[in-house]
Amino acid sequence: MLIEGGWIEEKVDLPFNWMIFDAIASEQFLQDAKACMNYQQALKYLNAPKSHEPILVASGLLKPWMPSGASGLKDHAILARDLDAFLKRLMERADERYSADPSFMNISSAQKRVFCGAGAILRLILDGKLERIGKRIGIHG
Repeated sequence: MLIEGGWIEEKVDLPFNWMIFDAIASEQFLQDAKACMNYQQALKYLNAPKSHEPILVASGLLKPWMPSGASGLKDHAILARDLDAFLKRLMERADERYSADPSFMNISSAQKRVFCGAGAILRLILDGKLERIGKRIGIHG
């Protein structure tokens, strides 16, 4: 991760445990590295089903802090603050008054009903093209 973050050079003939970097200047990077989540944890944080995994990043709705494959990472590394910003945008127009309305459904159910992907529904919500958006009371994500 330090190589990907630009804190140490990629082509150095030293073992990793001999490399040095400016820990003071890289403090925020190190805090982010410690706090980042893998994709599984991020989906749980968002209260999103596993089927939404490829949709969120591939559609550009979520930008990983560190993409999979970087520094040998198996999964994307995602920061909670980025997830919070995404949820804030998603819930900007959401109204809890619709929480008990039986005509409302979650995104997974809606995509099955209207035969389109979750990404398209998320875009409609984020672009403000849906008139009514509900939010379930007491549910995060």
